[in-house]
Amino acid sequence: MSSSIETLYRRHGAVDYNHAGSAFSLTDGNTTDILNDGLGVYTNEDNLPLGVESYLSSGKIVLDGLSIGEAVLLRIDGSCVSALDDAVDIELELFWQAKDNSGSNTFSFSIKEHILNMTASTRVYEVLESVILTMDGQEQVNGEITVKIKPTGGDATFTLNGFKIVKL
Repeated sequence: MSSSIETLYRRHGAVDYNHAGSAFSLTDGNTTDILNDGLGVYTNEDNLPLGVESYLSSGKIVLDGLSIGEAVLLRIDGSCVSALDDAVDIELELFWQAKDNSGSNTFSFSIKEHILNMTASTRVYEVLESVILTMDGQEQVNGEITVKIKPTGGDATFTLNGFKIVKL
């Protein structure tokens, strides 16, 4: 690849963080943090955007290599299995903890989405969810995002395949 094309590509870049750890047990009515260990065999950080060292820290998503006004596309890939033949609703939450320049928490907000309603006939459900995140202020850039899942109506198991992050 020529250096000018590579530089253009690296302005955007894409990474894939695959999870190698075990599945997450989800208890009816409780929210569970889905932390990605980034140790899966298909993890690939070879195409990080210029200025970004990593998008993953302690299993959470960090965007501190970005600037205000920039955006990323986040894809969460996994599968969910209900524990019994119960109808189970699953809510996905992106909990964004904003921080000031010294790393102190300032405010937080959540992006929540009802992603599926498993019925007795659909005990296994592939979860592939994408969302665009924009950096509206320095506290967002400094912050961290925790992926959370909450089942309602029964217990379930969530297997995380990984997070893919593409700078737009």
